[in-house]
Amino acid sequence: MKPVKLLLATSILMFSTLGFASGGLGTNTDSDYNIGKNAFKHKLYCQTCPLEKKQLDSEVVGEILDSLSTQGELASTLTDKERLAVIHFLKKRFNIL
Repeated sequence: MKPVKLLLATSILMFSTLGFASGGLGTNTDSDYNIGKNAFKHKLYCQTCPLEKKQLDSEVVGEILDSLSTQGELASTLTDKERLAVIHFLKKRFNIL
């Protein structure tokens, strides 16, 4: 292989590896956020869902988080992964630490 082609191939490989290492294709946190958002929208916050499009304020979100954290009634409609992802989504969406 010629030196220029070898250098080009090495550079491409190095930059593509850096993209994956830095979360270039999305991180677990982004994935959890999206899973939680989707589960919340389709399993908890629709017209026929347990929350029936309630007005969301800090008090209601706190109650939802409490129910999900203690595996209350709302948690029964979700898988464990969805439940944890919804908790992550709500905390991030409503800036709750």
